[in-house]
Amino acid sequence: MHRLRTLPLVGCLLWASALGAGALRVARAQDDAREEILRLIDALGGDTAEAAVEGLVRAGPAAARHLYAEAVEGKDLVRRGWAIVALAEIGGDEARQHLERLEEAPGLPKLVRTWALAARVRLVEGADGLQPFVRRCAEFPALARPVVLRVTEAVREPRERLEVLLRLSQQLTSGGPVRFPRRRGGFAPAPPFPGAGRPNPAVSRAILAQGAGPLTEVLLRGSDNDVRRQAAAYLATLAGREGPERVAKLVAELLVCDPGATAPPWEGGALFLPLLRPWPAKEAAELTHHLVSWRLWAERRRRNDVVGQLQNNLQSIGLVQVTRFQPPGGPARRWLEAYGRARGPKALARLLREQKALGEYEDLLRGGRRR
Repeated sequence: MHRLRTLPLVGCLLWASALGAGALRVARAQDDAREEILRLIDALGGDTAEAAVEGLVRAGPAAARHLYAEAVEGKDLVRRGWAIVALAEIGGDEARQHLERLEEAPGLPKLVRTWALAARVRLVEGADGLQPFVRRCAEFPALARPVVLRVTEAVREPRERLEVLLRLSQQLTSGGPVRFPRRRGGFAPAPPFPGAGRPNPAVSRAILAQGAGPLTEVLLRGSDNDVRRQAAAYLATLAGREGPERVAKLVAELLVCDPGATAPPWEGGALFLPLLRPWPAKEAAELTHHLVSWRLWAERRRRNDVVGQLQNNLQSIGLVQVTRFQPPGGPARRWLEAYGRARGPKALARLLREQKALGEYEDLLRGGRRR
């Protein structure tokens, strides 16, 4: 009987012993994990850094507070940087909070704060989330490069991506506002930051890397005049580096005048043309030919709003010194007369044939004498 009474007591003791052993094993495992995390943090430097980051990422959120401590208090700047990289790779709410605290800590070296900002940029999921970081590029110029990389990943449509980069360039240069595409179309404004600076090299390289084709597309079809003006400036830069022939040819080809067109190629905004120095003679002649053709088209379509744009560009981009054509103002007939004098009767006859206007202006080919 006594033996039977002792069995439950023995069972309780065994159960308690098992619980204690289990808790001890858990504690030991936690200690081991902590020691492994600290060992990996010690390896954040030199050739072992990348392997250490991989190990810390496998450790997951448990490593986050230790990495934060290293980024704040570490004696080795390289290890502090790798700790921030590991935090970004781990991700999640806790890692984001630690990165925000790093970026907002005024007592930390500016380089550490810049790294924390760059890590936060990597965690942004869409272009909308980049707006706060764009505004920080004035204070942290090195942040522009990760922002540009994230833009190229987050904005898939080529023209839209280029427009965002052009807006970013404008803001960093002038301190003006930048707008990012919304998910449902349109653009969302971002408040401007104070101050201005020179064009950021990382942004400029990214824009020029898009090439002349996309830039000419934005030049004529950009969503507003700011990005069109920026595209013209970058096309001139590209032409200065690679030679003006390709840029000039692309622009001229895109401005061919179709007499049956319902709108010019630059409809929806102003016409800006790159300032090439000099304009290649052949392409300058073709471009002038097309712009004078659009002058005739504008009169036929009663599009007086187009005339001023044509005249301004023909007077301002150095075409006059190459083609000897000076837009005279007034009706299309005066433009055609001046074009014939500058470029000769063959060029004028070609223009009139293309625009189906030989009958109307045939007298100009005889020196202006009407029948």
